[in-house]
Amino acid sequence: MLGLYAELLLLHGQDGKLAGYLSSAAYYTRRVSGEIMRFSKAEIVKTFRPPIAKILTELQLTGTIEALDELIQLTPAGLFEMMRIKGLGGKKLSVIWHTAKIDTIEGLLKACQKNELSTLPGFGAKTENNIIKAIESYTSHKDHFRYGSIADIGDRLVDQLKSVGKTKLVSLCGDIRRKATTLARIEIISVKKFDTASLKKFMIVRTTTKSETKGITPDEIPVTIYHTTAGQF
Repeated sequence: MLGLYAELLLLHGQDGKLAGYLSSAAYYTRRVSGEIMRFSKAEIVKTFRPPIAKILTELQLTGTIEALDELIQLTPAGLFEMMRIKGLGGKKLSVIWHTAKIDTIEGLLKACQKNELSTLPGFGAKTENNIIKAIESYTSHKDHFRYGSIADIGDRLVDQLKSVGKTKLVSLCGDIRRKATTLARIEIISVKKFDTASLKKFMIVRTTTKSETKGITPDEIPVTIYHTTAGQF
């Protein structure tokens, strides 16, 4: 969440200083022993810079970061997928989006193939070729994810849905519950059928029916929520 917040701040041209703090904190949290969300307020204040400590305290108390939620709502869905292209950070994506008016991987690939980005600041023929190779690599593997890369995301999504739905009858299922080596999506079973409004902080809903809801997380991981009864759960 901290890493995504940093990228979105740069993407929208907001508070580069905070983005730097967030990027450093996102890296540092991987080295911290223990669950940060279980730290006391004093431990958080001692461990992190004041701006980051304030954000983590908000996350502890509310389960979300309001400013991050707002940035997610302001960002076209295609840009989240573009963030997964190797070598494309918030600053470069900001130029691509705001100057070249490109907000999909397909549009970016076409622009690079036509050498349309070479006139942009910080871009050239070598950068365009690197982007083309990175897109080709991404699209060849985009249908599946390594279990280790999305396990925590799945667990967090289940906890968020339990909190929003005020029910314990929400669980991972399918390949992610079986801890398969690679996964096509995060699958969840729930006795609660969530409306689109209640899900918008956690995922972008694509379709919803009586039996299931399908969408993607902000970083473009497919999610399917199966609706069931308490008796069948």
